[in-house]
Amino acid sequence: MNANIVYSVAKALPQEEQRKLLQLLEDDIRSTSIKKVKKEPLISRAEVDAYILKHVFNCR
Repeated sequence: MNANIVYSVAKALPQEEQRKLLQLLEDDIRSTSIKKVKKEPLISRAEVDAYILKHVFNCR
């Protein structure tokens, strides 16, 4: 099913049902866009500093 088919079906609904459908869609879009996943860093700051000292500045 694609958006054009769904649009045709939604247009066939009575006005009140179209409003309810629109409200449901807006609520669904808002709830999915609010969720943000916080990514954990790949390596810690201490590991970065140790790598830079070892490989860039050739310090041990």
